[in-house]
Amino acid sequence: MRRQSPILLVLIASGACVVPADPGAPGSPPPQTADDAISLARGHLQSMAGLAHIDPETLSAPRVVFDDLAMAHVQFAHEVDGVPVLGSRVTVHMHDDGRLARLGQHMIDATGVDTTPRYTEAEAIDLALAALGEQADWLTQEPEAELVLLPLTGEAPRLSWAVTARRLDGSEHTDIWRIDIDARDGTVVQHQSRLQTLTGTGTSHHYGSVPLQIEAFEGAYVLEDAVHGVSTYSYGSSSSGLSYIADADTSFDASGQRSGVEAHFGATAFLDYLVEVHGRKGIDDAWGPGSYGSVTGSGRTLAVQVDYGRGYANAFWDGSTVTLGNGDGWSLGPLTSVDIVAHELSHGLIERTANLQYQGESGALNESFADILGAMAERHALGETAGLWAMGEDITLRGGAMRSMSDPTSDGSSRDHYASRYTGWEDNGGVHINSGIANLAFHLAAEGGRHPSRGTRSVQGMGIDAAEAIWFRALTVYLGPWSDFADARNATLQAARDLHGRESVAYAATMDAWAAVGVGGWSSSASSTTAPASDASTRCDAGAQSHTASLDGRGATSVQPDGSYFEADAGVLTLDLYGPASADFDLKLYGWNGRSWTQVAKAASESSRESLQVRLEAGYYTIGVESYDGAGRFELCMSIP
Repeated sequence: MRRQSPILLVLIASGACVVPADPGAPGSPPPQTADDAISLARGHLQSMAGLAHIDPETLSAPRVVFDDLAMAHVQFAHEVDGVPVLGSRVTVHMHDDGRLARLGQHMIDATGVDTTPRYTEAEAIDLALAALGEQADWLTQEPEAELVLLPLTGEAPRLSWAVTARRLDGSEHTDIWRIDIDARDGTVVQHQSRLQTLTGTGTSHHYGSVPLQIEAFEGAYVLEDAVHGVSTYSYGSSSSGLSYIADADTSFDASGQRSGVEAHFGATAFLDYLVEVHGRKGIDDAWGPGSYGSVTGSGRTLAVQVDYGRGYANAFWDGSTVTLGNGDGWSLGPLTSVDIVAHELSHGLIERTANLQYQGESGALNESFADILGAMAERHALGETAGLWAMGEDITLRGGAMRSMSDPTSDGSSRDHYASRYTGWEDNGGVHINSGIANLAFHLAAEGGRHPSRGTRSVQGMGIDAAEAIWFRALTVYLGPWSDFADARNATLQAARDLHGRESVAYAATMDAWAAVGVGGWSSSASSTTAPASDASTRCDAGAQSHTASLDGRGATSVQPDGSYFEADAGVLTLDLYGPASADFDLKLYGWNGRSWTQVAKAASESSRESLQVRLEAGYYTIGVESYDGAGRFELCMSIP
């Protein structure tokens, strides 16, 4: 009798398998109108309330969007006693058939806040007009006021009257003001100018003269952009004592201002990239976060801090601000180029979306996504320069770049294939070292081509625009804190399927780009530049995927495709195994049942030539090739429904 080896344990240990997300039950019927979407969304909230710690009774639905994928998105506003908590929200994302796709929330704790105002709406308007001074005499519309709970950093939301006053007369003083009056004590909490901007210029290190949004302050001008909500400060080559970067006129052209000018330009370029390319309103999708108070008194702005330390050749995101050193003067100059600034700000975006933890493979993905977004923001701001796929090429003083996305190992430390990944404890488990693997996958998906040193097959690129949309959707929709490379492959494949369909060039390019760096298998459309090692030519039928590997003796196993798993639609799966004539190899198919991998089918004749033809339900599957006796190289042909 043939005995069965414990292949299931091997699959779980070495197959890089991830629990697929439960897609949920189909909706009935699909949402056709805003009212339909709101009703379905409320049903999802009721079922998820305890798990997500949300009280559906405190939510109202001010906005419903049907996107170009026919998905419905219902954004619920958070209210306490009928008073909206500004910026506090829950969004229910639904598939086109009403199934829950994702629940996104940014809830602000307003527990215990008294919602009974002591000042009336009319009294609040009078106080706001007094704060406006002589401008109140020139308003072109009657002021309006709304009672709100206003979030403030470091304290509970304040019950406030949000007063809006408009002067829209075409003069140089045209403006819209927002004045928040504390509804309990009548003080001015915030006074914001919504339209007024001032344009200046500045001389940068690497981009010549660049346009800047600045503000007037105490008889001078400072690097503050009220439109983007960004303020740039200088440490003055120290690690304490921030100061404004100020100039007597609107032209910031002093040599000591160049780091500030360049970083200010880079930060606003990154925020423009997010909103103009991805439709995202800043790092937290709510025009925040804010770090320090604006010189205009209009709330808080994102802080960019330059000239940090002496000889500090690094940059970092600390959860709320970006800090940039001036370099060591011999290998790196000031770390203020657009791609570096955007890279650091991207860590804030990653923190507020997938929240990829900064160690091991999730940390390497964190670094990779920051590199990708940094490069794409640079492309958006400057066009497709020669250094697009190099990180920090502008700030290196001895040529080259800090990292290469197209040839990661060229820096002498980064890895470019999963088989050669770093697995030690240094660098938080290789967060920078292994980021090259994912960087190269993105580059190949976008531009196409072959792996720099393992290029036996060629990837057909989909184009940069398509690739950045897929990777951004994967980051912001599908990935989570401890996602690994296999998760990233599956997340980008799902995003490609969402945006372009499973039969698209984009889907195949995504699959093949990951396969080229050793994560998952190749698509059936991937072109080979060399013959498989098992024979003079492949024995797979046209359209079938070919995967080759070796078994080194009795009991040895190989997880396929290429150490991972695959997703199949309902239909017939065909597998053909070709091994050496002197061996006895077996073929086993496993499916994911929502909790574990279970055997679906097997072929175990006394030879190395095995075949399976199985009718599958849609789901996730993986394959085990096992040596009952003998060793050698095999070829597995797969036709996936």
